[in-house]
Amino acid sequence: MSSIRLEYITQWDNVELINRSLKSFQIEALNTAIKYINSRSDKHALIKLPTGTGKTLIIYMLANFYKKVKNTLIVTSSDTVKKHILYELEEGISNNFELSDIIQKKVIEIFPKDIPDKLEANEQNIYVTTIQALSYMKSNEELEKVEKLKECVDLVLFDEGHKEPASKWKKALRELDKKVILFTATPIRDDKNKLRIDNKHIYNFPLANAMEQNYIRTPNFIDIEQDDLEPFIDEIIEKCDEIESNEKVIIRFKSKEDIIRAHNYLKNSHEKEVISIHEEFTETNYPDDSMIKKVPKNLRSQKYTYWLHQYKLIEGMDDSSFKILALFDGFSNARPLVQQVGRILRQSEFGGETKEYSTIIFKSSSKTNQEELWKNYLIFEEYLSSDKSLISFDFNNYLNAVINSQPKAVYIDGKVLPRIELNTNLTQENNQYLTKLKLPFQANVLIQKIGLEKTFEEVHSYILNYLEDNDLYLIEIIPDHSRSLILCLFAYYSDSPYLADQFFIEPKTGLLLTKLSDNYIFIYNSFNHIPHFFYEFSNPLNSNVLEKVYDEGSEFKQISIQNGNISKTEVKRSTFNAEDMNLIAPSVTDRYKFATTANGKILISDNEYRNRYVGFKNGRITDSTTFFTVSEYLEWLASLESKFERVVDGRNIFERYAPVTEKPEDVTPRQILLDIDENLSLRNEDEDEITLNSKILMIEDDNFILKADNGDEISYKIVFNDDKDKYYISAIGQSNFYLIDNTSLSKFLSNTQSFHIITNSPNYIYSHNFFIKVGLDKEKQSLRKILKEFQIKERITHITEKGYTEKRKVEEGIQSQISEEYRDNWDENSLFYLLTSQGETLDQENSEESRRVVNILNDLDYLICEDLEYEIADFIGIKDSDGERKVYFIHAKAEKEKKGIAASAFQDVCSQIIKNLDYVHPLSEERPNFSKWERTWKQSRYKVERQRITTLNNNHHLSPAELWALIKDIQQDQEGEVYVWALLSNMLSLRKFESVTLGHQDDEGIIPLIYILSNTWSQVQNAGAKFEILFNKIEVQ
Repeated sequence: MSSIRLEYITQWDNVELINRSLKSFQIEALNTAIKYINSRSDKHALIKLPTGTGKTLIIYMLANFYKKVKNTLIVTSSDTVKKHILYELEEGISNNFELSDIIQKKVIEIFPKDIPDKLEANEQNIYVTTIQALSYMKSNEELEKVEKLKECVDLVLFDEGHKEPASKWKKALRELDKKVILFTATPIRDDKNKLRIDNKHIYNFPLANAMEQNYIRTPNFIDIEQDDLEPFIDEIIEKCDEIESNEKVIIRFKSKEDIIRAHNYLKNSHEKEVISIHEEFTETNYPDDSMIKKVPKNLRSQKYTYWLHQYKLIEGMDDSSFKILALFDGFSNARPLVQQVGRILRQSEFGGETKEYSTIIFKSSSKTNQEELWKNYLIFEEYLSSDKSLISFDFNNYLNAVINSQPKAVYIDGKVLPRIELNTNLTQENNQYLTKLKLPFQANVLIQKIGLEKTFEEVHSYILNYLEDNDLYLIEIIPDHSRSLILCLFAYYSDSPYLADQFFIEPKTGLLLTKLSDNYIFIYNSFNHIPHFFYEFSNPLNSNVLEKVYDEGSEFKQISIQNGNISKTEVKRSTFNAEDMNLIAPSVTDRYKFATTANGKILISDNEYRNRYVGFKNGRITDSTTFFTVSEYLEWLASLESKFERVVDGRNIFERYAPVTEKPEDVTPRQILLDIDENLSLRNEDEDEITLNSKILMIEDDNFILKADNGDEISYKIVFNDDKDKYYISAIGQSNFYLIDNTSLSKFLSNTQSFHIITNSPNYIYSHNFFIKVGLDKEKQSLRKILKEFQIKERITHITEKGYTEKRKVEEGIQSQISEEYRDNWDENSLFYLLTSQGETLDQENSEESRRVVNILNDLDYLICEDLEYEIADFIGIKDSDGERKVYFIHAKAEKEKKGIAASAFQDVCSQIIKNLDYVHPLSEERPNFSKWERTWKQSRYKVERQRITTLNNNHHLSPAELWALIKDIQQDQEGEVYVWALLSNMLSLRKFESVTLGHQDDEGIIPLIYILSNTWSQVQNAGAKFEILFNKIEVQ
């Protein structure tokens, strides 16, 4: 019998039974619970007991025999724990303690669908459910059920209570507004969500005490040097051969595949009794009855010696025959390790005289030494014994202490600054905050959804909840109605990232600014993300509007684009950097991609420029990381808003990519890519970290399945909401994956729209709130930049490449032009003559392009004929005077006049250009056969003999080697310019090209022509040159 007696005995039934059945520490725990129930505390109580010391027994006594509580709600963190609790409450404890003759309350398992039918307010019952069920009712706004539960229940007991602060659960539990007692063996968490406990009502029974008093076993750790699975199993068997037949072994693995492999090895090679438990082991997939999905209800009656799992056996087990734990894959943090070790600490004789031991076997090569992890946790418990407040770090008190320890004033950056004083509200007086707080020119811009607009007060309330949910200490909040502005200055903390086995708390400040206007919401958040609640009533600004924040002449240093297709074999996203992206040749497939970010120059004032970054997915605009006053920041926001409202004429760089468009006819989703950060931490229902196997998924009947590396599978439904013009994702059933802040993955995806969808409508995709029309740009207006149409004088009726051959003159009946002597120039109807005569045959009066070409040719210092004998071009022009350095590689091609669009006519000249681009590249070591430049160009077919090198505007007569050296020098000069010309005859009509590309006429040749010209342009630019196609004007209908 316990030396500690039960207090408040008049409030209990069966006092003697309780005193007789419980140990002293268990009665102390009950006394702590009753003091809390009788107190005025509006926080929670905490009962901390090691696994195997009777938490469930205490829950049983409290729920059944405390008279002031009629109906008790027992909440568990998982279905496995719930089943264990139900078994113990209904029969396990009664059988072990011979309590079958004692009147006990009715135990009722409840689900959301059972409420209110199973609730009996006037009766005395014990209700058992999961926190997921409560959260489900809360998230689905089943308020009547929540109210009915609230009305019926007097007390809430939460087993595995360390999970209560999870954001997805705490509101569901706390809004019941009842006394809550948390039971846990490990009151620690892997996030900053705090236990809401009253330090006056904490009971702590340390592990060390429990082991010393023989209430639980003492674990011995053994590390073995076996990294491979089969040898690891062999060594476990060798160490376990001496154990008694009724003792069991748990082996923990990290993957389903290793569990199956170990299962088969133990069963087939060693003929051992083995059972494996994993979420994917269904009867359909794994008919072997020793490979199951759920933990058996009554562990004690099971025949198996070896129990294999990943996460299923970490909690909810009560069987002292489990004595050995083998960790093929260990744990990286203490909480799950302590929980797992707890499964083998339960003594066969509770509090007996004989000390019992258990064994933990782990690999010596484990990334985290499991024994050291255990010992560090025991050290934490030692500290906890003397200071219970360590369970929940009080940052508020710590922050005040840090501020009070600082000097009252310091001299920094040329100014004497006073230290901050908390909760003084000084910044609100006379609008002081406009100059006393500062932030960078950075904002996410949203637009409110029609019909879902929120008032200033509603947004204010949302922000307060956000600060509370994220455990941010509010220093000051400034709701300025006159400016439609809500400004929050807050504090938070983090641990030093540089310390491996010690901590150093680093307090930090942050700022959240929200500016509401008639149409837009501007948000600045120090954490660089948009609080999720904003997505419930607003969307990021359309990229068509965001593009307006750049000037018409903006130079773009960087643009990121995303592939419109979803494929594992294609590049998902690309980033391009250049001095000015406007000068970079577009790709023929650009319209199958869409811009996601841009970084370009904007004009601030005369000759003053600033870089502006825009993220199109989340509507982010950043001008400067320098900090400005709030007043300056608001002026900046006003300037952005004026940009949004302006009408922009002319084309810009974004038009080369796929545009945002209206909703297509068929929005049925066929395929989805979850476009989330690779570093985004995800967890399952048990708060174990998981990694998704794939983020590219097929959608069938509006459903898709997400699979995690631990074997978890969750089905999701995706539907399109016509009223809101967006897709919504929901989990099928109550299970879900969660972010580290415990926001469900389905809610996160629905709020942020962080996914990419291929729809049933051809050429339509959906990405981050917007539909996008992809497909080849048949208008291809970008090609217009390189198409240069000149005009020949009227006297020239036919244009050839080098003139008529003597044979052709005979055939054409123009014997008058036949010559027996060699001439020093080509016929005037040739492209070669056009070049060597410096544009003499071009009509400058009626063509601006003709005037441009004549000016270029007349400015050349040298013109070299490269034709024949392995030519790299037909001509090379050099300009190296008057502060200009230019090289022209000119490829001439003449064919019969083309009235339509003939891609084949361009194939030869474009192939010739691409073939010789190595000579164009500034870093190439290729050298042409420039020794031929010393010889004349001579062909009897044309009766022409001419010097290859023509010195035009330069008196320096350079040798061929010197000329090539000059060409390379210009190519490598940062101020030098290199051009590649395709000089053509009557092979294209600009009028016809524009008519076809604008859809006024049809011509099947347009698509191959676009591919040929776009590809050539891109290849030329990759070689460091500019590409132009020069051709004679053709009159067509």
